[in-house]
Amino acid sequence: KEAFEIANKFSWNKKELEHYDRILMREMDDVLVEEKRKNDLEMAEKKGILKVAINLLNANIDMETIKLTTGLTDKEIANLTNRNTATKDFS
Repeated sequence: KEAFEIANKFSWNKKELEHYDRILMREMDDVLVEEKRKNDLEMAEKKGILKVAINLLNANIDMETIKLTTGLTDKEIANLTNRNTATKDFS
């Protein structure tokens, strides 16, 4: 099908080519919008997980429980601990 479209494009007039280009651009825009939506959802989910981890840290929950609950790594939790401590120092 794609090969046919490519071969067929050589016989199209300017208006047909512009219409085809607009359709392709709209399809690419749709793909980009969907990718952005997925990225935004992933970022929101990660942000929520980090908030939960901070709350668990503030409640003095042990690291192993936080890891199991959030799926975060030791390093990610340690970074949160360091950031959380720095934030409390300024309070």
